[in-house]
Amino acid sequence: MFVAIEGIDGSGKSTLATLLKNTLDHRHIPSFLTREPTGNFVMDELLTGKRDPESALKLFFRFTEDRFRHQEELKSHLDANEVVICDRYLMSSLTYQGPLLAPLFDGTHDALDWMLSVSKIIGIRPDVTIYLDIDPQSAMKRLSNRAARTGFEETEYLERVRDIYRNLDMDGKVTFDATRTIQTVLKDVIDYLEPKLRK
Repeated sequence: MFVAIEGIDGSGKSTLATLLKNTLDHRHIPSFLTREPTGNFVMDELLTGKRDPESALKLFFRFTEDRFRHQEELKSHLDANEVVICDRYLMSSLTYQGPLLAPLFDGTHDALDWMLSVSKIIGIRPDVTIYLDIDPQSAMKRLSNRAARTGFEETEYLERVRDIYRNLDMDGKVTFDATRTIQTVLKDVIDYLEPKLRK
């Protein structure tokens, strides 16, 4: 089973991914934790924090190439019947670069359609996408103590990202309220995944 964990910065994705992995380890369920961008992704400092359409286009292609190369690793663990947990996946590209690419198209909807068409080369898709929903104001409070920033942490921009996350209909997407404690969210996620883990 392939589980992707998605949400805006500050939603608790990385923490949940680690806790989920630890829970599966405790239950002796084989699992593999990974993330995107992968360790092979090299960020161009000139693109960091840029929100113009051209920079977003370059980033989308770079993330897509990184994701394409990630397929081999994902497949090896899925073929070994491990539960694969990925911190960010395709939805992150759609939600973060989508609104920035909108000016190149007839709005965000057309931009997303184009991005999904380009992403047809990504053959491995999540069985379950855990979307952690949180308002940007609360997320920004959590991010205030974070040392490392991606350059995308800004309330107005994250509002646009969240709007796409909430309205994007993708197979296997399940929404959880991330304003609650991480332990509460973890329990709800485990309860949801439990029947699928038994199959």
